[in-house]
Amino acid sequence: HISFGSPPLPESVLRPPFSSRGHTPGMGKNEVAISKLTRKEIEAILDDFGFELDTYAPMFGGYSSTNYKVEGKGGEVAMLKIMNGYNRNWVEGQTDIQCYLQQSGFAGACFPLPVARDKESKWAKGHVSTRGGTPSCLLTFVPGANAEKALESNPALRTEDVLSEIGRGLAQLHAVAVAPGAKLRDYTKGGACLVIEHINDVHLAAFESSPHTAKHPFLPFYKKALVNLKECMLQPRNRTLPKGIIHGDPFLDNVLIDAKTGAFSAFVDWEDVTVGPLLFDLACCIIGTCYREGEDLITESRMHAILKAYTEVRPLTKDEMAMLPRFMRMTLLCNCAWRFKNFNIEHRELEENRDAHVELKDRILALEGNGEGQNRVERVIAKVKSGKDGDSERKTGVCTSCTSGGQGCVIT
Repeated sequence: HISFGSPPLPESVLRPPFSSRGHTPGMGKNEVAISKLTRKEIEAILDDFGFELDTYAPMFGGYSSTNYKVEGKGGEVAMLKIMNGYNRNWVEGQTDIQCYLQQSGFAGACFPLPVARDKESKWAKGHVSTRGGTPSCLLTFVPGANAEKALESNPALRTEDVLSEIGRGLAQLHAVAVAPGAKLRDYTKGGACLVIEHINDVHLAAFESSPHTAKHPFLPFYKKALVNLKECMLQPRNRTLPKGIIHGDPFLDNVLIDAKTGAFSAFVDWEDVTVGPLLFDLACCIIGTCYREGEDLITESRMHAILKAYTEVRPLTKDEMAMLPRFMRMTLLCNCAWRFKNFNIEHRELEENRDAHVELKDRILALEGNGEGQNRVERVIAKVKSGKDGDSERKTGVCTSCTSGGQGCVIT
């Protein structure tokens, strides 16, 4: 997976780690810095925000951004994010949503700090500076450990417990209602695993026009799977599924937790944030965290941990629960197609990764029909709907009294 609008990737990113605990292998991030700034350059950007630099250090970064932890001379701490490959409008769309979340009382995120009023200029205004030619923003610093790395380094942490924390955090994000007059970007503008590019046949056109992929056996599979994707997003009944703010990339490496207790702290790397079907985000989180390395079938205990915790905060509607398996196939396809395009068209020099898409293709196939993959998912859904999970008989999971989101509903 890669964020919307990202630049060509360095080789260190194009060789993804194909073994990673807790989420789909090969879909994590490496510790890379696409841009390396001098202290003088960092000071110049921070000056736009009225931040006087004392010390700084590069931090764990995403595919398309470079992050610096900065400490001011007054003891204040913040995160400077350099948004490589994005234009100002896209970054402003991101910061607008982050500000909306902050104003709505959501605590599980880093939030943009404004440009200092006396520093506003043609390149610095609102919450974004383009000094140096690349958009950047200054964010509040959220303490915590990368969830993927914490699980790898602390054997005392139980994966299912961490996933429960993430499920609750995601539901709290989705419980933020978007006001009718809020001018926030939606998935038709991008983000959310670039699903709009699949809807608009951008990827299909690329596959059919490339001499490397026009006759590839992946193409018939993609065309068939694309039908499900378009139905999920475009069928009249599905277009009424609850919508709200979705992170767009809620994988373990975009979550901060307490390294000792596993408690949820915040989601980070909000480049893919947008407004869209809440179920998209939940499905993306499940397919990104609930497969063990080398396995095509979902791990039921992991999916149950996320889904149970999520629905205790935001119950799913009947339609959402029914559509969850198909949305899981859809979000798998978005990531599967990215791998195929990236390694079979755009970066064919990385021959060892030509088949990187196959494991995700196999997971999609396992979720089709009445096979064991689909059966596992249905068993988890049935267990959550009944509330019978071995330690509680409390009914959780499906809101039967409302039809549009279940935000704020409590089932007892």
